[in-house]
Amino acid sequence: MVLADATVCNEAQSGRTCWAYAPGHLTGFFEIRMSDSSLLSGSIGAGICLKEGVVTETSVSSSDRNELSLLVNGSQIVSAPTCESVFEELAALGGPVKVVARQRSRLLPNFGYAVSGASALSLGLALGRTLCPELSAQSIGQIAHKAEVEHLTGLGDVSAQLSGGFELRERPGAPGVGGIRLLPLRKSLVVVSSPVLTFPTKTMITDNVFVKKINARGKEAIASFLRDQSAENFMVQSRLFWEGVGIINEDILRVLKLFESAGVASPSAKKGVVFGFVEKDELKRVLRSLIPRFDFLVGEELPVAINDPVNGLRLIISEVSKGGARAWE
Repeated sequence: MVLADATVCNEAQSGRTCWAYAPGHLTGFFEIRMSDSSLLSGSIGAGICLKEGVVTETSVSSSDRNELSLLVNGSQIVSAPTCESVFEELAALGGPVKVVARQRSRLLPNFGYAVSGASALSLGLALGRTLCPELSAQSIGQIAHKAEVEHLTGLGDVSAQLSGGFELRERPGAPGVGGIRLLPLRKSLVVVSSPVLTFPTKTMITDNVFVKKINARGKEAIASFLRDQSAENFMVQSRLFWEGVGIINEDILRVLKLFESAGVASPSAKKGVVFGFVEKDELKRVLRSLIPRFDFLVGEELPVAINDPVNGLRLIISEVSKGGARAWE
């Protein structure tokens, strides 16, 4: 099933540079659906893709062995198993190669922004342009999804990130295997979020206590959301879901209350990220409430990241990613 459209892949073109982007992803609620096949495994549920994501630049050269050097925001990464798996599978088709991959993002890993999925997918798409341009984005998405599932860093993010937007994942599995439906969303809405604490995805999707809560609460949330697929009900069901799962602690609750007092309607928290929708014409007022004396430039292009020295918050303000992941040269 994976790489069905792969025929003959190119040898590395020395010095060739390509770029790719994958959006961040905030899951509102979900059910875990595991199978013997990593391509069939995944989750069902709903989420939103952020315009803020991960951009990867790859420089590829011929080598006598496969070698990946990964830098994130200028810092060398010693271990990135999910990205390494994507690299190894693609390099096997067009290698051996030496790859220098430079990634940049305002999103912090291990909080709940699906940075691992965005990193793996954008790396795969950028490499695919050089090593195997015959591969479709869907096939590369399958490689990234498989790596996420096998390393327990994510279950449904890659499919969402490849599609972008406000999505309902109706059937589990990799891109082209699972079922995903894009939902309408007002263009006037932006997402305000704040990373509060880290929480390992592996623990959340393997610990039996969490898995039982996730599947029970996820089933309830999906059923309620199917009756009203609005952005407002998405946030309500997300809050109920994550409160029921039990990850929300005092630190997250404090930030949720700050968001509520600033006028963010029904904020929620995915793992360690507090987030909510805000109308664009209300954004300046909300930010001034969250950050005293902050002067937000109305015409400033989103996304932006702001550090709040008063409340100790880092705020990410982002539109919703409409087009999903893509690559270019």
